[in-house]
Amino acid sequence: MEIDLRWLGYRPTIIDTPDRWIAERVRAKELGKRGLIWIGASRGQLGIDIDTLRTKTGLEPVQLAIDGCSFIPVLKGLADDPTITGTVIVDYQPDSIDAFDSKDFGASDVWETRYEKAQLQAHSVLALKQVEKLLAAYPREHLASYADDSDPLQSLQFRILTGEKPNQYLVTYPNRSRAANYKIAPMPATYLRRAARNMGMEGKIDPNSSTAERQLREKLASLRPRDTAAFLSGTNYVAQLVAKIEARGGKVLFVEMPTSGLVREAEDKFYPRTQFLEAFEHITGKAVLVSNEAPKLKDFICPDGSHLDMSDRTPFTSAMVDALGLAKRTQ
Repeated sequence: MEIDLRWLGYRPTIIDTPDRWIAERVRAKELGKRGLIWIGASRGQLGIDIDTLRTKTGLEPVQLAIDGCSFIPVLKGLADDPTITGTVIVDYQPDSIDAFDSKDFGASDVWETRYEKAQLQAHSVLALKQVEKLLAAYPREHLASYADDSDPLQSLQFRILTGEKPNQYLVTYPNRSRAANYKIAPMPATYLRRAARNMGMEGKIDPNSSTAERQLREKLASLRPRDTAAFLSGTNYVAQLVAKIEARGGKVLFVEMPTSGLVREAEDKFYPRTQFLEAFEHITGKAVLVSNEAPKLKDFICPDGSHLDMSDRTPFTSAMVDALGLAKRTQ
């Protein structure tokens, strides 16, 4: 069955569970100064190549981004952990900070809380259950019959017997990074669906319709800047967390990942630079590496408007490391 599925174009992928994230969070705790910890949401999961980070920096990277979530609970957990003395790279997204007052952080708050509870149980029998879950997940990481959260029986029934054309354009790796092959994703529907989501129009337009882009353009014209109050509250809180990490010798850097097309235009409308990015940099005292403006990063295009294609992960990561000044010195 594995040979047949690979011929059909399916690839092994893991399911990104809280237990998987907790295992990586434990690694971050153990690395000390050698740690290079990435936090944020899906843009960093898809756009950052972990092996390139390791090779270029000489540090040991840890992927702690969580899809669709604010980075604030994770940054707080790192700030409260005295063992975190390495480098933390934060995927800056203003809506992640805007969530501070409402505490609408998504799964990141839940996963961080589970990690803290797991630490309290680290020497108990309950810890063995975490290990058992990771061992049980091992086959899923290596067998194409588990692609797209399927199982061998479903793969036989719906893929091999039907000869279904593969549309698996997204894969999650054991290190929790992800890769998207947008060359096989349905376009422009994937792009328009993402733009609709960012504008709050998901489910309100048909991304396959010939009028979808016109509808989104009309919506774009009506967008207004978000209120700055919650953002400024969140920024002040982030500044405290950054100061706590750096006071013990750690380093915190901020990167705004690339965006394109309607997604970028909508975010520029919601979060104008002067009211948001410049205020963030002033309050935190940290410059943000803005990918859409940095000389060696600005030409990367996101096919869905929000994420890089897998073919760009390595060159983007390499250029980003150089721009951040993290490249290891060669003898």
